[in-house]
Amino acid sequence: MKLSYMVATPEIESSSVLAYKGEFKQILQKMAKWGYQGIELMVKNPRKFDQAKIVQLIRRYNLEVPAVCTGEVFGEDGLSFMDVDEAIRKLAIQRTKEIIEFAAYFEAQVNIGRLRGHFTKEVERDRLLDYALFGFDESITYAEKYNVRIILEPITSTITNFINTTKEGIQFVQKINRKNFGLMLDLFHMNIEDSSIYASFIEARKYASHIHVCDNNRLAPGWGHLNFPEIIQVLRAVRYHGFLSAEILQIPSQVRAAEQTSKYLSALINI
Repeated sequence: MKLSYMVATPEIESSSVLAYKGEFKQILQKMAKWGYQGIELMVKNPRKFDQAKIVQLIRRYNLEVPAVCTGEVFGEDGLSFMDVDEAIRKLAIQRTKEIIEFAAYFEAQVNIGRLRGHFTKEVERDRLLDYALFGFDESITYAEKYNVRIILEPITSTITNFINTTKEGIQFVQKINRKNFGLMLDLFHMNIEDSSIYASFIEARKYASHIHVCDNNRLAPGWGHLNFPEIIQVLRAVRYHGFLSAEILQIPSQVRAAEQTSKYLSALINI
């Protein structure tokens, strides 16, 4: 297993995102210094930053990019596959394709979390599900051309009402049944929605190719009550060899959160 940390690309505006923000070169210098093997990129719109410069810097510091997170495509720009407005749905799919093109520079996976959308009372459930299936199909098919894997993130019901548990995520991946489509599991959501984090990792072992880590309070690992030694043991047992990527509250500061994550998890995965 390797460690990565969520880093926001320059066009992300919110100061409260679960990612490290700042001057990009300085961030990469810090990540390499703290022992991270990779960074996960939180991207909203790749057309609003210098992609070539970002790629060059990441390669200079010999960091991998295991995944690209699309959460703020919905969070800041309000785009989703299931929006009642057809124009917004089309924009969501187009933006996803642009992110897939960017992710291809790193052979990175592309996460679909809040971007998938949610059910609303204004439109019948079956129609909204069709919208979602169309968005996923368009994205997965486009990603195939770039050798990019799309990964679905189950999200707690306090945020969305569509695919909340790991089991529901597995069922959706099985329904789509495409080679470049799998799961991304997030400890924060698993801790709320799943009866057992450990059992979920075992059940999802054939589908999960990326994992978001945080403690139960969404702070850095080791600053809450999750049993990380047991979690790492289970991941070893299911032969998970991917990244553990920190998506956490930047509290008490970005530096302290990133240092704690690396120090605490490195000691566990390097045993």
